[in-house]
Amino acid sequence: MNKRLSAVIVILVIATMLLTACGSTSAQPAACKSDAFGCAVIKPGQTIKIGMGAPMTGDNAAFGQDISQGAKIAITDGGQLKGFSFELVAQDDGGTAEGGRQQ
Repeated sequence: MNKRLSAVIVILVIATMLLTACGSTSAQPAACKSDAFGCAVIKPGQTIKIGMGAPMTGDNAAFGQDISQGAKIAITDGGQLKGFSFELVAQDDGGTAEGGRQQ
């Protein structure tokens, strides 16, 4: 399977999971009602932000930059899904435990 197809499949799986969690309030499971944070409700037309923490600087920067670029390509190629658009929010963890904790 080529990288482009793999990236599109990953985006579609994430989007499917998010959209499944975005049912109406009355249809939400009891766990959503009892959880202090509730469930994510994303209205049609909103942008779904996908967070990523990876080394963008330091010795392992090439890995984080590759992951970031691959995700951006997948988001661009995937386009909108059921009226939802996607955005990558990449944070640099410097490839260290301390950097990851700060995110």
